[in-house]
Amino acid sequence: MAPKMAVGATYSIAGLSDTAVVQNLVGPTDFDWLPDGRMLVVEKGGTVRIVAGGAVTLALDWTANVDSVGERGLLGVCVDPGFGTNGFACLYYTTRTPNNRISRFHVAGNALDPSSEFVVLDNIDATNSNHNGGTILIGPDGKLWAAPGDSGTGGAKSQDISTGRFNGKVLRMNLDGSAPPDNPFFSVPGVEPRIWAFGFRNPFRFSFRPAPNNALFVGDVGQSAREELDAIATPASTPPGTGGGNYGWPCREGFLPFTGAPSVTCNPPLLDPIFDYDRTVGTTVIGGVFVTSPSYPSAIQGKYLFGDNGQSWIRFLDVNASNQVIGTLQNVATGAEGPVSFRTGPDGLVYYAAIATGRVYRINPAATSFHTVTPCRVVDTRSAAGPYGGPALAANGTRDFRLPGRCGVPASARAVSVNVTATQAAAAGDLRIYPAGATLPPTSVINFRTGQTRANNAVVSLSATGDVSVLFEAAAGGVHFILDVNGYFE
Repeated sequence: MAPKMAVGATYSIAGLSDTAVVQNLVGPTDFDWLPDGRMLVVEKGGTVRIVAGGAVTLALDWTANVDSVGERGLLGVCVDPGFGTNGFACLYYTTRTPNNRISRFHVAGNALDPSSEFVVLDNIDATNSNHNGGTILIGPDGKLWAAPGDSGTGGAKSQDISTGRFNGKVLRMNLDGSAPPDNPFFSVPGVEPRIWAFGFRNPFRFSFRPAPNNALFVGDVGQSAREELDAIATPASTPPGTGGGNYGWPCREGFLPFTGAPSVTCNPPLLDPIFDYDRTVGTTVIGGVFVTSPSYPSAIQGKYLFGDNGQSWIRFLDVNASNQVIGTLQNVATGAEGPVSFRTGPDGLVYYAAIATGRVYRINPAATSFHTVTPCRVVDTRSAAGPYGGPALAANGTRDFRLPGRCGVPASARAVSVNVTATQAAAAGDLRIYPAGATLPPTSVINFRTGQTRANNAVVSLSATGDVSVLFEAAAGGVHFILDVNGYFE
Protein backbone atom coordinates (compact mmCIF):
# COMPACT_ATOMS: atom_id res chain seq x y z
CA MET A 1 0.00 0.00 0.00
CA ALA A 2 1.37 3.40 -0.94
CA PRO A 3 2.00 5.77 1.98
CA LYS A 4 -0.62 8.43 2.63
CA MET A 5 0.14 11.91 1.44
CA ALA A 6 1.08 14.35 4.17
CA VAL A 7 -1.89 16.67 4.55
CA GLY A 8 -1.16 18.49 7.78
CA ALA A 9 -3.40 20.75 9.78
CA THR A 10 -5.86 23.36 8.53
CA TYR A 11 -4.86 26.79 9.85
CA SER A 12 -7.17 29.64 10.77
CA ILE A 13 -4.34 32.19 10.90
CA ALA A 14 -3.44 33.52 7.47
CA GLY A 15 -0.09 32.41 6.11
CA LEU A 16 0.55 29.48 8.47
CA SER A 17 1.01 26.01 6.98
CA ASP A 18 2.56 22.63 7.73
CA THR A 19 5.50 20.81 6.20
CA ALA A 20 6.07 17.15 7.07
CA VAL A 21 9.81 17.07 7.79
CA VAL A 22 9.71 13.37 8.77
CA GLN A 23 7.23 10.75 7.54
CA ASN A 24 6.53 7.01 7.73
CA LEU A 25 7.23 6.78 11.46
CA VAL A 26 5.39 4.33 13.70
CA GLY A 27 3.88 6.09 16.71
CA PRO A 28 6.31 9.01 17.15
CA THR A 29 6.07 10.33 20.70
CA ASP A 30 8.85 12.90 21.05
CA PHE A 31 11.87 14.44 19.32
CA ASP A 32 14.86 16.70 19.88
CA TRP A 33 17.86 18.02 17.93
CA LEU A 34 21.57 17.32 18.09
CA PRO A 35 23.80 20.41 17.89
CA ASP A 36 24.66 19.71 14.24
CA GLY A 37 21.00 19.87 13.21
CA ARG A 38 20.21 16.16 13.12
CA MET A 39 16.91 15.21 14.74
CA LEU A 40 16.37 12.39 17.22
CA VAL A 41 12.85 10.93 17.04
CA VAL A 42 11.54 8.29 19.45
CA GLU A 43 8.76 5.86 18.58
CA LYS A 44 6.40 4.41 21.15
CA GLY A 45 7.32 0.80 20.43
CA GLY A 46 10.95 1.35 21.45
CA THR A 47 12.92 2.57 18.44
CA VAL A 48 14.99 5.72 18.07
CA ARG A 49 15.52 7.33 14.66
CA ILE A 50 18.10 9.89 13.57
CA VAL A 51 17.00 12.22 10.77
CA ALA A 52 19.67 13.98 8.71
CA GLY A 53 19.09 15.72 5.40
CA GLY A 54 15.78 13.93 4.93
CA ALA A 55 17.32 10.47 5.49
CA VAL A 56 15.92 8.49 8.42
CA THR A 57 18.30 6.03 10.13
CA LEU A 58 17.56 3.50 12.86
CA ALA A 59 19.72 4.70 15.74
CA LEU A 60 18.59 2.24 18.44
CA ASP A 61 16.25 -0.74 18.53
CA TRP A 62 15.22 -0.95 22.17
CA THR A 63 11.96 -2.80 21.58
CA ALA A 64 13.08 -5.90 23.50
CA ASN A 65 13.40 -3.70 26.60
CA VAL A 66 10.24 -1.61 26.20
CA ASP A 67 6.67 -2.39 27.26
CA SER A 68 4.44 -0.40 24.89
CA VAL A 69 1.04 -1.67 26.06
CA GLY A 70 -1.56 1.10 26.36
CA GLU A 71 0.10 4.41 27.16
CA ARG A 72 3.41 2.77 28.07
CA GLY A 73 6.38 2.83 25.73
CA LEU A 74 9.35 4.95 24.70
CA LEU A 75 7.87 8.33 25.58
CA GLY A 76 10.53 11.03 25.82
CA VAL A 77 13.97 12.16 24.65
CA CYS A 78 16.28 15.06 25.42
CA VAL A 79 19.80 15.93 24.30
CA ASP A 80 22.36 16.96 26.89
CA PRO A 81 23.41 20.64 26.44
CA GLY A 82 26.99 19.39 26.79
CA PHE A 83 26.54 17.00 23.86
CA GLY A 84 29.48 18.52 21.99
CA THR A 85 31.84 17.15 24.63
CA ASN A 86 29.98 14.18 26.17
CA GLY A 87 27.72 12.88 23.36
CA PHE A 88 24.84 12.15 25.77
CA ALA A 89 21.11 11.86 25.11
CA CYS A 90 18.45 10.70 27.59
CA LEU A 91 15.41 8.48 27.04
CA TYR A 92 12.26 7.97 29.13
CA TYR A 93 10.71 4.53 28.63
CA THR A 94 8.63 1.80 30.24
CA THR A 95 10.60 -1.32 31.07
CA ARG A 96 9.27 -4.86 30.83
CA THR A 97 8.95 -4.96 34.64
CA PRO A 98 6.92 -2.69 34.07
CA ASN A 99 8.37 0.47 35.52
CA ASN A 100 9.20 3.78 33.90
CA ARG A 101 12.90 4.56 33.65
CA ILE A 102 15.09 7.48 32.64
CA SER A 103 18.40 6.44 31.08
CA ARG A 104 21.35 8.16 29.46
CA PHE A 105 22.99 6.85 26.28
CA HIS A 106 26.07 7.80 24.30
CA VAL A 107 25.47 8.84 20.69
CA ALA A 108 28.21 7.83 18.26
CA GLY A 109 27.67 8.73 14.63
CA ASN A 110 24.10 7.83 13.75
CA ALA A 111 23.63 5.35 16.57
CA LEU A 112 22.92 5.22 20.29
CA ASP A 113 25.29 2.73 21.87
CA PRO A 114 23.06 0.16 23.68
CA SER A 115 25.93 -0.87 25.96
CA SER A 116 26.33 2.71 27.20
CA GLU A 117 23.02 2.83 29.09
CA PHE A 118 23.36 4.61 32.42
CA VAL A 119 20.19 4.48 34.51
CA VAL A 120 19.49 7.95 35.86
CA LEU A 121 16.20 7.14 37.64
CA ASP A 122 14.37 3.83 37.86
CA ASN A 123 11.33 2.25 39.53
CA ILE A 124 8.83 4.90 38.51
CA ASP A 125 5.66 2.90 39.00
CA ALA A 126 3.73 1.84 35.88
CA THR A 127 1.22 -0.48 37.58
CA ASN A 128 -1.50 0.29 35.06
CA SER A 129 -0.94 0.91 31.40
CA ASN A 130 -1.89 4.60 31.50
CA HIS A 131 -0.71 7.93 32.94
CA ASN A 132 3.03 7.48 32.54
CA GLY A 133 4.00 11.06 31.73
CA GLY A 134 7.17 10.91 29.65
CA THR A 135 8.70 14.36 29.12
CA ILE A 136 12.33 14.86 30.14
CA LEU A 137 14.09 18.20 29.72
CA ILE A 138 17.27 19.78 31.00
CA GLY A 139 16.10 23.12 32.30
CA PRO A 140 17.64 26.59 32.32
CA ASP A 141 19.03 25.70 35.76
CA GLY A 142 21.05 22.83 34.25
CA LYS A 143 19.00 20.18 36.07
CA LEU A 144 17.06 17.26 34.61
CA TRP A 145 13.29 17.61 34.94
CA ALA A 146 10.68 14.86 34.54
CA ALA A 147 6.95 14.51 35.26
CA PRO A 148 5.62 10.96 35.67
CA GLY A 149 1.86 10.43 35.76
CA ASP A 150 -0.10 8.83 38.60
CA SER A 151 0.07 5.37 36.88
CA GLY A 152 -3.72 5.29 36.53
CA THR A 153 -4.36 4.34 40.14
CA GLY A 154 -6.93 6.99 41.04
CA GLY A 155 -4.53 9.70 42.13
CA ALA A 156 -3.55 8.49 45.61
CA LYS A 157 0.09 8.29 44.52
CA SER A 158 -0.02 11.93 43.42
CA GLN A 159 -0.42 12.95 47.08
CA ASP A 160 2.08 10.42 48.49
CA ILE A 161 5.39 12.24 48.77
CA SER A 162 7.22 9.47 50.61
CA THR A 163 10.73 8.50 49.58
CA GLY A 164 10.70 6.69 46.24
CA ARG A 165 7.17 7.84 45.32
CA PHE A 166 7.66 9.51 41.95
CA ASN A 167 4.17 9.27 40.46
CA GLY A 168 2.02 12.35 39.86
CA LYS A 169 4.99 14.62 40.51
CA VAL A 170 7.26 17.10 38.79
CA LEU A 171 10.77 15.87 39.56
CA ARG A 172 14.00 17.87 39.52
CA MET A 173 17.35 16.11 39.74
CA ASN A 174 21.01 16.39 38.90
CA LEU A 175 22.05 14.83 35.60
CA ASP A 176 23.19 11.69 37.43
CA GLY A 177 19.76 11.29 39.09
CA SER A 178 20.70 12.55 42.53
CA ALA A 179 18.66 15.23 44.30
CA PRO A 180 19.86 18.86 44.29
CA PRO A 181 20.18 20.33 47.82
CA ASP A 182 17.99 23.32 46.89
CA ASN A 183 14.96 21.11 46.20
CA PRO A 184 12.09 21.84 48.62
CA PHE A 185 12.09 18.45 50.39
CA PHE A 186 15.81 17.70 50.25
CA SER A 187 16.29 17.80 54.01
CA VAL A 188 12.86 16.52 55.07
CA PRO A 189 13.11 12.99 56.51
CA GLY A 190 10.99 10.38 54.75
CA VAL A 191 10.06 12.66 51.83
CA GLU A 192 11.27 12.05 48.28
CA PRO A 193 14.03 14.66 47.75
CA ARG A 194 13.64 14.87 43.94
CA ILE A 195 10.08 16.25 44.16
CA TRP A 196 9.69 19.84 43.00
CA ALA A 197 5.86 19.85 42.84
CA PHE A 198 3.09 17.24 43.25
CA GLY A 199 -0.62 16.63 42.85
CA PHE A 200 -0.72 15.90 39.09
CA ARG A 201 -2.71 13.30 37.13
CA ASN A 202 -0.77 12.88 33.88
CA PRO A 203 1.55 15.83 33.22
CA PHE A 204 2.46 14.32 29.86
CA ARG A 205 4.12 17.33 28.25
CA PHE A 206 5.83 20.40 29.69
CA SER A 207 8.29 23.08 28.61
CA PHE A 208 10.15 26.04 30.05
CA ARG A 209 9.06 29.54 29.18
CA PRO A 210 11.98 31.41 27.54
CA ALA A 211 14.26 33.61 29.63
CA PRO A 212 14.05 35.71 31.65
CA ASN A 213 10.77 34.15 32.84
CA ASN A 214 11.91 30.47 32.89
CA ALA A 215 8.71 29.15 34.50
CA LEU A 216 7.70 25.55 33.83
CA PHE A 217 4.45 25.23 31.84
CA VAL A 218 2.77 21.84 32.34
CA GLY A 219 -0.21 20.36 30.50
CA ASP A 220 -1.96 17.99 32.92
CA VAL A 221 -4.46 15.60 31.34
CA GLY A 222 -7.82 15.48 33.14
CA GLN A 223 -10.15 12.58 33.91
CA SER A 224 -13.76 13.45 33.25
CA ALA A 225 -14.30 17.20 33.32
CA ARG A 226 -11.29 19.51 32.88
CA GLU A 227 -7.94 19.73 31.07
CA GLU A 228 -5.48 22.06 32.78
CA LEU A 229 -2.34 24.12 32.30
CA ASP A 230 -0.08 24.88 35.24
CA ALA A 231 2.72 27.46 35.51
CA ILE A 232 5.34 26.49 38.09
CA ALA A 233 8.12 28.76 39.28
CA THR A 234 11.63 27.26 39.06
CA PRO A 235 15.01 28.19 40.60
CA ALA A 236 15.79 30.02 37.33
CA SER A 237 12.49 31.92 37.28
CA THR A 238 12.12 35.65 37.71
CA PRO A 239 11.58 35.75 40.68
CA PRO A 240 13.01 32.33 41.60
CA GLY A 241 10.65 29.63 42.87
CA THR A 242 11.21 27.43 45.90
CA GLY A 243 8.97 24.52 44.87
CA GLY A 244 6.93 22.21 47.06
CA GLY A 245 3.51 23.18 45.69
CA ASN A 246 0.49 20.84 45.69
CA TYR A 247 -1.56 21.13 42.48
CA GLY A 248 -4.51 19.26 43.87
CA TRP A 249 -5.12 15.99 42.02
CA PRO A 250 -7.18 13.95 42.88
CA CYS A 251 -9.06 16.43 45.08
CA ARG A 252 -9.23 19.00 42.30
CA GLU A 253 -9.49 18.75 38.53
CA GLY A 254 -8.67 22.07 36.94
CA PHE A 255 -10.34 24.80 39.01
CA LEU A 256 -13.10 22.45 40.20
CA PRO A 257 -13.40 20.01 43.13
CA PHE A 258 -13.15 16.36 42.14
CA THR A 259 -15.25 13.89 44.15
CA GLY A 260 -14.27 10.62 42.51
CA ALA A 261 -11.61 9.74 45.08
CA PRO A 262 -13.08 10.58 48.52
CA SER A 263 -10.55 8.45 50.41
CA VAL A 264 -7.60 10.59 49.31
CA THR A 265 -6.50 13.49 51.50
CA CYS A 266 -4.97 16.53 49.80
CA ASN A 267 -3.26 18.80 52.29
CA PRO A 268 -3.80 22.51 51.56
CA PRO A 269 -2.96 24.93 50.18
CA LEU A 270 -3.98 23.53 46.79
CA LEU A 271 -2.67 25.59 43.88
CA ASP A 272 -4.87 26.49 40.94
CA PRO A 273 -3.89 26.07 37.30
CA ILE A 274 -3.53 29.17 35.14
CA PHE A 275 -6.12 27.82 32.68
CA ASP A 276 -8.47 24.90 32.18
CA TYR A 277 -11.06 23.83 29.61
CA ASP A 278 -13.88 21.30 29.62
CA ARG A 279 -14.36 18.08 27.70
CA THR A 280 -16.52 19.73 25.05
CA VAL A 281 -13.40 21.65 23.97
CA GLY A 282 -10.81 18.88 24.16
CA THR A 283 -9.95 15.64 25.92
CA THR A 284 -6.14 15.33 26.13
CA VAL A 285 -4.12 18.48 26.64
CA ILE A 286 -0.60 18.45 25.16
CA GLY A 287 1.63 21.11 26.69
CA GLY A 288 3.31 23.29 24.09
CA VAL A 289 5.85 26.07 23.63
CA PHE A 290 6.06 29.86 23.49
CA VAL A 291 6.38 31.29 19.98
CA THR A 292 9.69 33.14 19.70
CA SER A 293 10.47 33.45 15.97
CA PRO A 294 9.81 36.91 14.48
CA SER A 295 8.95 35.11 11.23
CA TYR A 296 5.52 34.22 12.58
CA PRO A 297 2.48 36.52 12.35
CA SER A 298 2.12 39.07 15.12
CA ALA A 299 -1.09 37.33 16.26
CA ILE A 300 0.95 34.52 17.82
CA GLN A 301 4.19 36.35 18.63
CA GLY A 302 5.14 35.57 22.23
CA LYS A 303 2.02 33.46 22.75
CA TYR A 304 1.79 30.00 24.32
CA LEU A 305 1.00 27.50 21.54
CA PHE A 306 -0.26 24.06 22.57
CA GLY A 307 -2.52 21.23 21.41
CA ASP A 308 -5.12 18.65 22.26
CA ASN A 309 -4.40 15.09 21.18
CA GLY A 310 -7.99 13.88 21.51
CA GLN A 311 -9.46 16.62 19.33
CA SER A 312 -6.38 17.18 17.10
CA TRP A 313 -6.38 20.94 17.45
CA ILE A 314 -3.67 23.56 18.03
CA ARG A 315 -4.56 26.79 19.90
CA PHE A 316 -2.87 29.59 21.76
CA LEU A 317 -3.13 31.67 24.92
CA ASP A 318 -1.79 35.12 25.69
CA VAL A 319 0.13 34.92 28.97
CA ASN A 320 1.55 37.98 30.73
CA ALA A 321 4.93 38.28 32.46
CA SER A 322 3.35 37.10 35.73
CA ASN A 323 2.14 33.91 33.99
CA GLN A 324 -1.48 34.94 34.09
CA VAL A 325 -3.72 34.26 31.10
CA ILE A 326 -5.07 37.31 29.29
CA GLY A 327 -8.22 36.88 27.25
CA THR A 328 -9.55 33.57 25.92
CA LEU A 329 -8.39 30.47 24.11
CA GLN A 330 -7.73 31.26 20.43
CA ASN A 331 -7.84 28.92 17.44
CA VAL A 332 -4.75 28.18 15.36
CA ALA A 333 -5.40 24.88 13.55
CA THR A 334 -7.62 21.81 13.32
CA GLY A 335 -6.89 18.36 11.93
CA ALA A 336 -3.40 18.18 13.45
CA GLU A 337 -3.37 14.35 13.30
CA GLY A 338 -3.03 13.72 17.02
CA PRO A 339 -0.36 16.16 18.21
CA VAL A 340 1.68 14.56 20.96
CA SER A 341 4.76 16.76 21.41
CA PHE A 342 5.72 20.35 20.56
CA ARG A 343 9.27 21.68 20.29
CA THR A 344 11.05 24.83 19.14
CA GLY A 345 13.59 23.95 16.46
CA PRO A 346 17.11 25.31 15.94
CA ASP A 347 15.58 27.65 13.34
CA GLY A 348 13.25 29.11 15.97
CA LEU A 349 10.17 27.59 14.31
CA VAL A 350 7.61 25.35 16.03
CA TYR A 351 7.51 21.62 15.26
CA TYR A 352 5.09 18.95 16.46
CA ALA A 353 4.83 15.17 16.33
CA ALA A 354 1.58 13.72 14.95
CA ILE A 355 1.29 10.27 16.47
CA ALA A 356 -1.84 9.33 14.50
CA THR A 357 -0.10 9.53 11.11
CA GLY A 358 3.56 8.94 11.99
CA ARG A 359 4.90 12.38 11.07
CA VAL A 360 6.81 15.30 12.48
CA TYR A 361 5.57 18.62 11.13
CA ARG A 362 7.09 22.09 11.00
CA ILE A 363 4.66 25.00 11.34
CA ASN A 364 5.67 27.37 8.57
CA PRO A 365 5.28 31.16 8.66
CA ALA A 366 3.70 32.95 5.72
CA ALA A 367 5.05 31.81 2.37
CA THR A 368 8.39 33.33 1.48
CA SER A 369 10.49 33.48 -1.64
CA PHE A 370 14.13 32.38 -1.59
CA HIS A 371 16.81 34.17 -3.56
CA THR A 372 20.32 32.85 -4.05
CA VAL A 373 23.36 35.10 -4.04
CA THR A 374 26.93 34.36 -5.02
CA PRO A 375 28.46 32.93 -1.84
CA CYS A 376 29.87 35.91 -0.02
CA ARG A 377 31.74 36.40 3.26
CA VAL A 378 29.91 38.91 5.39
CA VAL A 379 31.73 38.42 8.72
CA ASP A 380 35.28 37.26 9.49
CA THR A 381 36.62 38.09 12.94
CA ARG A 382 40.15 37.14 11.82
CA SER A 383 40.15 40.36 9.78
CA ALA A 384 41.04 43.80 11.07
CA ALA A 385 38.94 45.16 13.89
CA GLY A 386 35.60 46.54 12.76
CA PRO A 387 31.85 45.89 12.72
CA TYR A 388 32.35 42.83 10.47
CA GLY A 389 35.89 41.90 11.52
CA GLY A 390 37.87 41.39 14.71
CA PRO A 391 38.19 40.91 17.53
CA ALA A 392 37.37 37.22 18.15
CA LEU A 393 34.14 36.43 19.97
CA ALA A 394 34.68 36.40 23.74
CA ALA A 395 33.36 33.64 25.98
CA ASN A 396 29.73 34.28 26.96
CA GLY A 397 29.76 37.52 25.04
CA THR A 398 27.34 38.56 22.30
CA ARG A 399 28.05 40.54 19.13
CA ASP A 400 25.43 41.92 16.74
CA PHE A 401 25.86 42.09 12.97
CA ARG A 402 23.61 43.97 10.52
CA LEU A 403 23.30 42.00 7.27
CA PRO A 404 21.11 44.04 4.84
CA GLY A 405 23.25 46.02 2.41
CA ARG A 406 26.04 43.45 2.40
CA CYS A 407 26.55 40.51 0.05
CA GLY A 408 23.37 41.29 -1.84
CA VAL A 409 21.05 40.96 1.17
CA PRO A 410 18.27 43.59 0.83
CA ALA A 411 16.42 45.43 3.57
CA SER A 412 13.34 43.32 2.81
CA ALA A 413 15.09 40.06 3.81
CA ARG A 414 13.46 38.20 6.70
CA ALA A 415 16.04 35.42 7.01
CA VAL A 416 19.35 34.36 5.48
CA SER A 417 20.82 31.04 4.41
CA VAL A 418 24.37 30.90 5.72
CA ASN A 419 27.42 28.77 6.37
CA VAL A 420 28.79 29.25 9.88
CA THR A 421 32.42 28.51 10.73
CA ALA A 422 34.07 28.51 14.15
CA THR A 423 37.87 28.27 14.23
CA GLN A 424 40.83 28.70 16.59
CA ALA A 425 38.66 28.02 19.61
CA ALA A 426 40.49 28.61 22.87
CA ALA A 427 37.95 26.46 24.72
CA ALA A 428 35.17 24.00 23.99
CA GLY A 429 31.86 25.70 23.41
CA ASP A 430 29.04 26.51 21.00
CA LEU A 431 27.57 29.35 18.98
CA ARG A 432 23.95 30.46 19.12
CA ILE A 433 22.75 32.76 16.33
CA TYR A 434 19.37 34.45 16.49
CA PRO A 435 17.51 37.67 15.62
CA ALA A 436 18.88 40.57 17.66
CA GLY A 437 16.54 41.35 20.53
CA ALA A 438 14.81 37.94 20.39
CA THR A 439 14.85 35.25 23.07
CA LEU A 440 17.98 33.11 23.19
CA PRO A 441 17.23 29.92 21.21
CA PRO A 442 17.27 26.60 23.10
CA THR A 443 19.78 24.97 20.74
CA SER A 444 23.11 25.94 19.22
CA VAL A 445 24.02 26.25 15.55
CA ILE A 446 27.43 24.68 16.00
CA ASN A 447 29.47 22.99 18.76
CA PHE A 448 33.25 22.60 18.85
CA ARG A 449 36.22 21.56 20.97
CA THR A 450 39.41 23.43 21.77
CA GLY A 451 41.44 24.15 18.65
CA GLN A 452 38.83 22.71 16.28
CA THR A 453 37.55 24.23 13.06
CA ARG A 454 33.87 23.35 12.56
CA ALA A 455 31.36 24.50 9.95
CA ASN A 456 27.60 24.06 9.60
CA ASN A 457 24.82 25.32 7.35
CA ALA A 458 21.88 27.16 8.92
CA VAL A 459 18.92 29.41 8.21
CA VAL A 460 18.93 32.41 10.51
CA SER A 461 15.99 34.78 10.98
CA LEU A 462 16.72 38.51 11.04
CA SER A 463 15.36 41.13 13.40
CA ALA A 464 13.10 43.88 12.06
CA THR A 465 16.23 45.95 11.40
CA GLY A 466 18.15 43.05 9.83
CA ASP A 467 20.44 42.32 12.77
CA VAL A 468 21.58 38.96 14.12
CA SER A 469 23.11 38.26 17.52
CA VAL A 470 25.92 35.72 17.95
CA LEU A 471 26.61 34.27 21.39
CA PHE A 472 29.75 32.24 22.13
CA GLU A 473 29.03 29.94 25.08
CA ALA A 474 32.21 28.68 26.75
CA ALA A 475 33.98 28.63 30.09
CA ALA A 476 36.67 31.07 28.95
CA GLY A 477 38.71 32.26 25.98
CA GLY A 478 37.58 33.23 22.53
CA VAL A 479 36.79 31.87 19.08
CA HIS A 480 36.96 33.30 15.58
CA PHE A 481 33.66 33.44 13.74
CA ILE A 482 33.09 33.40 9.97
CA LEU A 483 29.71 33.91 8.31
CA ASP A 484 29.17 33.27 4.60
CA VAL A 485 25.82 34.13 3.01
CA ASN A 486 24.45 32.12 0.07
CA GLY A 487 20.85 33.31 -0.06
CA TYR A 488 18.00 35.13 1.64
CA PHE A 489 14.26 34.84 2.22
CA GLU A 490 11.72 37.62 1.62
